Amino acid sequence: TATDRLAQYVVSVGRTEVTESQATGEQVWDENTMAMVDVMTDVITVTEVEAVEATVTRWVYPDDPMSEEEPTEETIENPLITTDVAERTAAQAVVDATPQPVKDAA
Repeated sequence: TATDRLAQYVVSVGRTEVTESQATGEQVWDENTMAMVDVMTDVITVTEVEAVEATVTRWVYPDDPMSEEEPTEETIENPLITTDVAERTAAQAVVDATPQPVKDAA
């Protein structure tokens, strides 16, 4: 589970699209080689995911609802990044604590 989590893309970086040429199952005659060749098509094997914004802005309201104090804006780290970093850190700790013989057997 920990290695699966670490293999996922980093949300602050995103992921680039990956395409691969795959045979369609159809063949055509190639006059240059005088042989049948596979018809190939490009297929997206990994979709692109854009990186999330590094920060978000939120409104902070006074603790006392009866207060006449105006709400203020604050900029914080994007919670998606915060969660991603925490999960990756926990997963890496599990991998680091796993005995080498167990890793070798996997």
